[in-house]
Amino acid sequence: MVLVDCDSDNEDKYPFKQANLGMTTNIPGGYITQGYITSPYCPPRPKEGSGLHRYLIVIFKQPGTLFGVPYAIDESQRYNFDVRVFAKAYSLGQPIAGTYFLAQADQSTIDYWEHHYSFSKSGSVSFKCSIL
Repeated sequence: MVLVDCDSDNEDKYPFKQANLGMTTNIPGGYITQGYITSPYCPPRPKEGSGLHRYLIVIFKQPGTLFGVPYAIDESQRYNFDVRVFAKAYSLGQPIAGTYFLAQADQSTIDYWEHHYSFSKSGSVSFKCSIL
């Protein structure tokens, strides 16, 4: 299961790439808490003025246990991501489920990030993502 921002704010560094905002692999059945957290969850945080962002949650059925999946925590791994490339690399095939939502920055999200994280209005943030 992976959550991606399809409209990543880092287009200057990683053009046309998605942002990996959280991924869990090797989920046994429907027990997500027993899966392997490949990248800890980071809440959506579109930059002020960047408009609506499309967020996609995709679930794949794994052909078996995935080994060697890199632990994506640093910026280059999170923002230089493509869910299709990942699925192909690990022979996941087509998604079996998914959903999406739209979000954009407003004053409440800006206030939240400035209060809880090292976040600036330019959109930079030091990753203090949590494992839920």
